[in-house]
Amino acid sequence: MTHCKYSSEDNPGARVEDLYDVCGQAQRSTTSRSHLQSMFQKLIRRERNRVNNHGRDGFEVGDIAELYRLQDESQRLSASFTIAIAQPGLSRQRAAANQLQLLAATEVYVREVAKADLKVFCSA
Repeated sequence: MTHCKYSSEDNPGARVEDLYDVCGQAQRSTTSRSHLQSMFQKLIRRERNRVNNHGRDGFEVGDIAELYRLQDESQRLSASFTIAIAQPGLSRQRAAANQLQLLAATEVYVREVAKADLKVFCSA
């Protein structure tokens, strides 16, 4: 699962408030780990709505048939999860202490609750 947060201002920056939003999304998504079939149904419903409303799918890789195949296989396989976040303007080299603390707390929560890895996409 990947979560991306728009910037709350015109120019993306390193605002901790925006990072709180995307970290909250990542933390809330940990419930998908224990409700896997509900997650698939939600993804399928979102995809159908996207096609109906916009005339295009939202897949970067694969298609709706692949999503159904994964749903079927998930019932007999052990799933592993990576929850990813992307934050405009967050700098790996210039991250503030409060941003690093928030990311660390989110990583611990994701790892303990969902047994998942956290991946953070940011600027250099």
